[in-house]
Amino acid sequence: MLTASAAHGTIPAKVQRLRRLPCKGLHSCTNSHNGVPGKRQRFSVEALENQRRLLSTALLTAGDQRGARKPMRCNTAQKGFPAPDGIRWVPLACRAAYCPVCSDRKARGIFPALRRHVLETVGTEGGAIHLGLTMPAASGHLLQDLSELALEVRSAKNTPRWRQHFSKRIGVVMALEISQGQARRGHPHAHLFAFGPEENSVVDFLDWLIQRWVARKPSALMPQASMVTIGAKEAEWAPHLFYLLKGSHLDPAWDLEILLAAVGGLGAGKHLISFWGLAMGRWSRPSFARRPQAA
Repeated sequence: MLTASAAHGTIPAKVQRLRRLPCKGLHSCTNSHNGVPGKRQRFSVEALENQRRLLSTALLTAGDQRGARKPMRCNTAQKGFPAPDGIRWVPLACRAAYCPVCSDRKARGIFPALRRHVLETVGTEGGAIHLGLTMPAASGHLLQDLSELALEVRSAKNTPRWRQHFSKRIGVVMALEISQGQARRGHPHAHLFAFGPEENSVVDFLDWLIQRWVARKPSALMPQASMVTIGAKEAEWAPHLFYLLKGSHLDPAWDLEILLAAVGGLGAGKHLISFWGLAMGRWSRPSFARRPQAA
């Protein structure tokens, strides 16, 4: 097994040149149990509920009653579903893309099935990467910047190179996120988790995607690969995959202007998570993560 921290002689030169930074939100604990990230890498149910309440309060303070309404009502009502032992009552989710409770629930609904698929695909000879892409200086219109970023990243799968060479060899999970940048401005960015059964295909895809991005967006920040693993063990890539699935984590302490713009951008009906190539499966259907789950 080769990893990004292995001896330099075992890692392709093109991968060594990448700037590898730890992914924001992943803590020092890398222990996983049955593929689920360690406790320090996830929020407890109580913490998520508290975050939801703080976010609703912040939106109300900012005057966005419509944005606050969904998370305020999240889990306050229940719906009954037929079960062998009677009626099973489960909380009704608001399904807002900016609701921390619903984002976590959706990630946990998709993660187990997708994790098994990645595990089978990567095996012992394949690899996985986690790449971050950022557009040049933002225009100040967060929804517009988020839309342009989505179109630019997804244009890669419409190229002959992807269709003819990578679509049957590589699986990609792409997630759009919004954070508060260093200049206290909205910072839309994209995370890509790519995996494949062959080491060379994964490295070639990484090299091609970075070269294409730099050529099309020369003024943007250099793409950041926070994980490059070859023949990866599950404990190495599972936390990164779950991180993508959980979506944006809006902080109620952000500047209200940025918080309102982020809620507007995430609530605009954009497909924030998409699946390409070998990553396509039943989990890529919108209804998959919405199936009834016990409280």
